[in-house]
Order: sequence, then C-alpha cells, then structure tokens
Amino acid sequence: MTSLKIYPSAYHSSLLKRILDILIACLALVALSPLLLIIAIAIKLSAKESVIFKQERTGLNGRPFIIYKFRTMKPGAHKLQSKYKQLNISPFPTFKIPNDPRFSSLGLFLSKTTLDELPQIVNVLKGGMSLVGPRPFPEKEHKLLTKKWKQRSFVKPGLISQVFFYPRSRITTTQWTKIDLDYIQNASLLVDLGIIIKALRYYIKIFLFQIKKLHHLALSRNAGKTNAI
Repeated sequence: MTSLKIYPSAYHSSLLKRILDILIACLALVALSPLLLIIAIAIKLSAKESVIFKQERTGLNGRPFIIYKFRTMKPGAHKLQSKYKQLNISPFPTFKIPNDPRFSSLGLFLSKTTLDELPQIVNVLKGGMSLVGPRPFPEKEHKLLTKKWKQRSFVKPGLISQVFFYPRSRITTTQWTKIDLDYIQNASLLVDLGIIIKALRYYIKIFLFQIKKLHHLALSRNAGKTNAI
C-alpha cells in the first residue's frame, strides 16, 4: 500500500449498495425487534439515564453525524478515560481496556457481545452509515489520524468492519489502516455479502461464548453458596 491518494470503488456510491443496506437493515430490524425491546427494558430498569447513547462521529467526507448505541457505561464514564489510559490495549488512536470498570454489569455483556451496536441499524436506514465499511471514529480520534488513514472517510462508515475479526490487542495501527483502505478500493457486492455472512457467524459465536461464561459463573456462585451453608 502506497502513501498516494486512494480511489474508492464505484460500488460505494452505487444504488446496489444502498439497496443492500436498506433491505438487510429492514430485515434485521424486524427479526431483532424482540431482542432490542428486551435490551431496552433491561437498561431502563438498571439505569435512570436514557436507553440510547448518542455520540458525534466522523462520517462520509469528514462530515459529523450522530451515532446510536445502547447505553453501556456508568454516569460520568467519559471523564475517567485518562485515569485508565495506561491500560489501553487498542491501537492508536482508539481506546479499549479489558473488563472496563466504567461499564455497568449489563453494559459489559452488551459490549462483549457487540449487542450495544445494534441501534446503528437505524443509522444505516437513515443513510449516515452503510452495513459494511470502516468504523467511524469520534472527531477527537479522527483528528489524530495520519493523512493517509483519514482517507477512510472517503466512504460511508460501516456497522460491520473487517477489523472486528481481529483482537484489538493483536492488530497494529498500520494493519488497521491497510484493512480499511484495501476494503475501500476493492469493495463489491460479493465482498460485502461475504463480510456480512462472516460477521453473522462471528457474532453468534461470541454471543454463545459469553452466555456460556455467564452460565459457568452462575454455577460457580451457586456452588460457593452451597459450600458456605
């Protein structure tokens, strides 16, 4: 990958990609509506704040837009990022720490299973995002990107990114840049469909793994209570 300007494939601005986004987003919204309702009720019962967290991110051509997520963090969590800065495992300029103490118990589960990202289906329907594309960064992180990496904003940001398939602690900034820019230049209907299918399998695997962990944790706690009696 050279440092020269990249040229997005024509597919990004095609009607075909927009039709795919709308079709799959509508199907997902209908199929997942019971799950979305359950999550919303659970968050509302556990916190006094709004169910949906809204944040300004950098979108197509650097224009800001509001992204939607299920609320996962405790009140005032954004003020504590500097406190845990040394624990960051994510490549520059993003931020992620294992078992982030800023999360609520429910929020940590939603984050680990990526269920917190589901409201972004609405972002896709509104046209601010695509199903597949580079993940949108907050403006303060986007400003820290190199000129080469800022070219990721030549296309709409995505709900699903190939970067998801790599552990944050094992991917470098250079690798992340290459993955995003390669996708931007080589995207097609078949590429998108392949990524979506892979993502479905990946997310289901993660969800089942987290459910299994919760089950084992519950069994351990019950065994501890039994031994204590």
